[in-house]
Amino acid sequence: MKQYFVRILILTIVCICGCVFAGEPQAEAPSFSSFITLALDHSLDLRVSQSEVKAQEAGHQLTSHGQYLPQVSLFGAYSRLSYDRLRDDGSGIGKMISNNGQNTSYGLTVSYDLQKLLGTESEIAKQSVYFARLQEKITKRDIIRNLKKSSFIVFETQKEIEELNKMIQLFAKTDAVLEKQKSLGISNELERQQFLVQKSILNADLEQKKSDLEVALLQLSVLTHMELKFVTSQFLSFKQKPKLIFASKSSFEPDLLEQVQDREMLESLGRDYDAAKLEYEKYTSLPLPSVYFKNSRDFPTTASSDGPQANSEIGLSIPLDAIWGRSDQKSQLASKAEKNHLIAEKALADYRSQIRLNLQNILRAKRQTEALSRVRLETEKLLDKSFLYFSQKRIDALGTLDIFQKYLQTVRNSLLNDLQIEIADTELEYLVGGQSL
Repeated sequence: MKQYFVRILILTIVCICGCVFAGEPQAEAPSFSSFITLALDHSLDLRVSQSEVKAQEAGHQLTSHGQYLPQVSLFGAYSRLSYDRLRDDGSGIGKMISNNGQNTSYGLTVSYDLQKLLGTESEIAKQSVYFARLQEKITKRDIIRNLKKSSFIVFETQKEIEELNKMIQLFAKTDAVLEKQKSLGISNELERQQFLVQKSILNADLEQKKSDLEVALLQLSVLTHMELKFVTSQFLSFKQKPKLIFASKSSFEPDLLEQVQDREMLESLGRDYDAAKLEYEKYTSLPLPSVYFKNSRDFPTTASSDGPQANSEIGLSIPLDAIWGRSDQKSQLASKAEKNHLIAEKALADYRSQIRLNLQNILRAKRQTEALSRVRLETEKLLDKSFLYFSQKRIDALGTLDIFQKYLQTVRNSLLNDLQIEIADTELEYLVGGQSL
């Protein structure tokens, strides 16, 4: 009976502990997408773009509200009058009388500036808001592009370090062979020196690549505005590289990508022209006047006054300096629009050329990948045989090192080719917005 209760107690404790541990949230492993999100949160460039959006929105709101509000001005005046004048009393001599008094006046003027009400200020301000939001999206894409390119450099440098470590371990096998040959009295000092030199070169390359990795991580730290220690720890914990959008496809028509027109990028390229075109088209040959209404009342108390007086007037006001040179200013706006149009056309041509160039880089590098994979596999097999034959004295050190150099160059070419694919894919993602083809 006692053993039965002990078993029940143990089972109860196990169940409780299991429920507790099962209910604890599992810490998610860092991923590159989460790193991108964190980098965007820390990006000063993105904050600048977001601040510009807020500034343009405030400007548009101010312009929109202001265009319907009239200009209202109140005025008042007070004056004292004191003078003598000769008054004819019928005697032919006249009589001097004093005309002392005061005058009080006040009034109201209301005016509407038709240039603000019917002009382009509000429309231009609205367009500025749209372009600011568009630039924020382009800035975000640019940040992601730079982060991915720098990240691929880090990953490929890490790969090369791994390969160099493997090769250094491979050379460790020759030490045992050389020691055995030395004990048998068939050692060749020249061969020993040749292997030692190659091993020293590999160690120097390894140290250089470690320095390159530190620089690449430092570059990422600068781009993300985050501590180098944190960036390094993040990349050491990543299990996968960023995904490739275009290079991962088995095939696609080369001409198809050339027809892709990303709306955001195209509007960004032509925004200066669109702004100049709007300003030119909405610019009137004659300035719009201001309409005003004025109402005033005077209260004179002099002896000669006729009592209070009311005055009202409606009119149009056009500043003369707004008329002078207006046709020349419109011609200047036309020239500005034409210049920005040519600049936009050139930017569009460059944009399409970049799409075409990066596409060709991917296609060429993918074909090269297949060839490099075959060469690397064959060279690796040949290298294994060469070390075996060297241990059997069937091949000398020069022959072994020659095959090793070919293998080392093949590995480097393969890693460089992978990096070219990744960079071109990242550029395409930036240019066309990650559209699927």
